Amino acid sequence: MDKFDTLDEGISFKKKKIMVDIERNQKLLLLSCFLIIVLSILVVCIFNKYSKLLDQLNQIENNTNKKFEEVETHSERIKRIREKMRDYADHADKQNIYNQELNKKLEEIENKIELLKLNDEKIESIVDVNLYKNEIICTYEINEANKEILLYNYENKVNHFPDYDKKEEYEKNIELYLNDKKIKINNIFKAKEPGIYKFKLKFLKHMKDISKFFHKCENLIYVDLSNFKSEDLTDIRYLFSKCINLKKIEGLNNLNTEKVEHMENLFSSCNQLEEINGLNNFKTSNVINMANMFSNCEKLKFLDLTNFDTSKVISFTGTFANCASLNEIKGLSNFKTSNTLEYNSMFASCINLKVLDVSNFDTRKADYMINMFSGCSNLEEIKGLNKFNTSNVISFDYMFSSCTSLKVLDVSNFDTRNSMEMRGMFEGCENLESIKGINNFITNNVIYMCNMFKDCHKLESLDLSSFKTNNVKDFEGMFMNCLNLKLLNLKNFKLLTNDTFTMFKNINKEDCKLIVNDEKIKKIFYDDEIMN
Repeated sequence: MDKFDTLDEGISFKKKKIMVDIERNQKLLLLSCFLIIVLSILVVCIFNKYSKLLDQLNQIENNTNKKFEEVETHSERIKRIREKMRDYADHADKQNIYNQELNKKLEEIENKIELLKLNDEKIESIVDVNLYKNEIICTYEINEANKEILLYNYENKVNHFPDYDKKEEYEKNIELYLNDKKIKINNIFKAKEPGIYKFKLKFLKHMKDISKFFHKCENLIYVDLSNFKSEDLTDIRYLFSKCINLKKIEGLNNLNTEKVEHMENLFSSCNQLEEINGLNNFKTSNVINMANMFSNCEKLKFLDLTNFDTSKVISFTGTFANCASLNEIKGLSNFKTSNTLEYNSMFASCINLKVLDVSNFDTRKADYMINMFSGCSNLEEIKGLNKFNTSNVISFDYMFSSCTSLKVLDVSNFDTRNSMEMRGMFEGCENLESIKGINNFITNNVIYMCNMFKDCHKLESLDLSSFKTNNVKDFEGMFMNCLNLKLLNLKNFKLLTNDTFTMFKNINKEDCKLIVNDEKIKKIFYDDEIMN
């Protein structure tokens, strides 16, 4: 028994002991509650998971009961026929021929009953039910003997997103058939001789993630998805990316994309693909990323995106970039972009597009518009540009560069107060005659203006009186090769850098009226020695 010098010490010790016991009991109680919650969640998950299985089993049981009822009906018929045979046994000689025919019929009926029991397609295991119409037909063109080709891809690492190793899952759940004969290989096939090879990929379970499934399958020329079950798909990004010889995709409208969030690089670099049918059936209401979705589809001429719901899309970076043959994007005017942050290179180098209707674009959240229309050399009109809300845009670098067919640009609604970069924004617009609203640009935060109007050969007037350049570090080539410039208003320009020697290069200074207060700019503009 513990001894204490004073009564207070004893009481204090007892209190501490009681507190320790209470704290231990509280922890045990909390742990018990946590375990009860976890077990409850597990029970709910298990119940939900197997409820569907139970429904399927009930359905199969009902079908089986119906078939057994049919069997019993046939058995009763056999019983009655045999009873008649016994009644006519005394007349066997006279009825011999009849009995032989009757026996044949009986044998046929019995055989049908056995077949009904053993081969009835409706009485299948759950796995067999899932196998029903769950396959992809693929055709590959092989030009070299003994060459190993990629049939499908295990790779799952895309961008910086978390992933898992698909190899084991695919090997367990995909069966391969060559000319309807099952073969024991994984995703690499070695052809003994050149030719066209047709494969069937049969799935033993539904796949949720088929991202990068055909990525870099360079020998793939044809895909048929008509019999592929896809109710649970969540990820199809990079599905056909870099299938450089893919010419046709059938059954694309069979894909259920209702739960899909990622479509980036879905068809990127499919160089031989001339048309993509079935896109009008895509459900895209949950898609957040369409970056590079059709990029580098050089032979693609037409896209029907009428039913695309883009209300959740964050990035359109490079969506149509380098689609050199594309001349129409149906449904673009219906795009909802209220959540979009990035438009970088969205239409870059679409050299056959003549008109773009972006009148429904809501750009209030946009951060970047780098190269958005750059290289659209045949683009004559951008409908709805004057409605753009650019209050959050940081960079306009090369936004309209090399749009050599544009004559007028209306940027009157552009809010540039948060912009920091305007490099080459209008560079190479050789036929541009007017930039409406440029006189309202607020440039207090802009750091880079190099090559901004370079090679705008037909511009005759630039009123940049609203420009404040206190933070600009680079003016190189800003007005270079503006050969027909007659008026240049730089009233509020200030130079804080010496790297400006090509700023006014090849301007006809005798015909161009310069309005400026900064003496340094005057010196650079008029001094032949500095200019050269």
